[in-house]
Amino acid sequence: MLRVPSLVWIFVFLVSPVLGDDLHEAIESGDMAQVQALIAAGADVDAKGPNQATPLILASLEGHSEVVKFLLDKDANIGSRNEGGLTALHAATYRGHFELVEILVTEGADLNDGDNRFQATPLHMAAEENHLEIATFLISHGANMEAKERNGYTPITRATFKEHADMIALLRQKGAECQPKDLLGDYYYDMCMENQN
Repeated sequence: MLRVPSLVWIFVFLVSPVLGDDLHEAIESGDMAQVQALIAAGADVDAKGPNQATPLILASLEGHSEVVKFLLDKDANIGSRNEGGLTALHAATYRGHFELVEILVTEGADLNDGDNRFQATPLHMAAEENHLEIATFLISHGANMEAKERNGYTPITRATFKEHADMIALLRQKGAECQPKDLLGDYYYDMCMENQN
């Protein structure tokens, strides 16, 4: 069987348990009152914390929707990146926070953004992490199903390597093509071709 290169998202989303920064600590814990007080006192809404994560990226990763809405109302940069080049939309997608994906896309986040260490779009993450509702939403809003990450793989291939049959079927039903057998190998190619609605 083909040895599959893994995209290990967690390494670019790691944050220290001792953040050492009042705003990032308040955001990590979801302390809305403290976040509001710190911003009102002049804390930078786009301050970089550990791993270069901004408050918006961290709030999106942790699933704090009210904090995310507040930060966006305070003009947080929706396209800010951590040191791996990943955005708030990548963070929300990785963790499976559907409501936040909706909010971020509605507010203008680039759902085809692949300008990061992995060259991966949010749809690559949704496919690999098997977030069906998010994948459906991203596709319905124009996500490119044929985008290729750094290894040359499309979202359906990332789902195939994880053997997510439901995700493969969804992507096939939406029109995604299985990549060639010489790229996937017989096992994964057959899996991709067999899983369709």
